[in-house]
Amino acid sequence: MAKKKPASSTSKSDSIREVLAAKPNASVKDIQTELSTRGVTASIALINKLKYDRNRGTKARKTRRARGGVSKADAIRAKFDQLGHDARPRDVIAALKREGVKVTSAQVSMLRAKLTANGKPAKVAATASTVPFEHLVAAKQLAARLGGVNKARLALESFAKLVSG
Repeated sequence: MAKKKPASSTSKSDSIREVLAAKPNASVKDIQTELSTRGVTASIALINKLKYDRNRGTKARKTRRARGGVSKADAIRAKFDQLGHDARPRDVIAALKREGVKVTSAQVSMLRAKLTANGKPAKVAATASTVPFEHLVAAKQLAARLGGVNKARLALESFAKLVSG
């Protein structure tokens, strides 16, 4: 089991940060010497990490949507709604660049492939494994009785509207 530190002691990193705040231009060796006079032993690697870390002081990045903006995917979808599904990826990229949104060709192409011709997300078709075999046989018999799959589909859609509303 790990040993608990006394509540009053500071961590090595905090000690290094204190020295860096007092002497921002000190070399790594100078920082290590200063820490040793305080009774703190820290590796050169840790001092380097804290001294030269470019992201020091930044907090975790929030997504664009979490900051209240629009995600890149939403911006691409909106641009396809505006320009039409036939718009070329380079046209979408250029239009979004003018709005300050940087997207790649791969992002645009991927979302374009997921859209149907009317610009809405494609619906995932049910596979045969999700429908019991008995239901498929009954659907086939209904389609044969009504004169085809399209007529059976229309009848079922009308029935669904009748039942739901």
